[in-house]
Order: sequence, then structure tokens, then C-alpha cells
Amino acid sequence: MFSQYEMPEIADYPATCKLIFKEAIENDLLLTVYCAESLAGFALLLAREKACHLEQMSVDPAFARRSLGSALLEHAIKVAATKGFEQITLSTFKAIPWNEPFYRRFGSKPVDSDNITGHLLSCQNEEAKAGLDMTLRVLMFRALP
Repeated sequence: MFSQYEMPEIADYPATCKLIFKEAIENDLLLTVYCAESLAGFALLLAREKACHLEQMSVDPAFARRSLGSALLEHAIKVAATKGFEQITLSTFKAIPWNEPFYRRFGSKPVDSDNITGHLLSCQNEEAKAGLDMTLRVLMFRALP
């Protein structure tokens, strides 16, 4: 889907490391959504400081337009709040509809560049090191009750 936004290299971006998935599973932070008994998507969350970091969320394009991404994100917010996290954080693309605009609809806001610290600074540095154009990215957070 990134090809339509002149970003085909993102589709070829390396898969998330198995150790990251293992960490999420061990902390009961890998959420899945099924449709007709088929795995349709997942949200991979990581415990980072007082935040629950949304490392990756993906819905199989075969199951698109069924509000599964919305359901996953709503569930992630509930899980994070239940586990006592103060906020959900994430890094995403600014101009792609299913990225920043999507997360804004669920209450996420951009982190002020003067306030990027801790795990978000590490996230930003890792993404830059991996070759992502950081001018196209935004760090976001959503406070939890």
C-alpha cells in the first residue's frame, strides 16, 4: 500500500525482529484480530518506561475496510490503560491516511520536538539509523486515564 505514496521501499523494510515479538508476547502485549477464523492483523506493543509503545500495527490488506485497525487500536488503548501505563506512544508517517491522521482520530498528538526524550529519542535514532527519512515521520502520544 505504500507504493501509492511513492514509498515502495517501506514494503521492503526488514521485518520486525523475533526478539521484539517475544518481548511483547512475554508481557502479554501482542494483540491479534481474526476475521472468519483467519489472522487478519496484529498490534505489537512494548513496555517502555511509563509508556506502552505501539511498535507496529498491521492489518492484512485482504481484510481492509472492515474497521479492524480501529478495533485493534481501541483494544490496545484499553489494554495499556488496564496495565497501568500513563500513555501510548508511537512513531508513524505524517502524510499517509492510515498513519498520523488515523492515530489523531483516536486522541494521539504529536510530541513537541523539544520534549523528545527516553524511549522516543531511542526510537527516533533507530529509525534514522535504519534509513527512514525522519522529515516524513512523527512521534506521537496519547495520554491514558
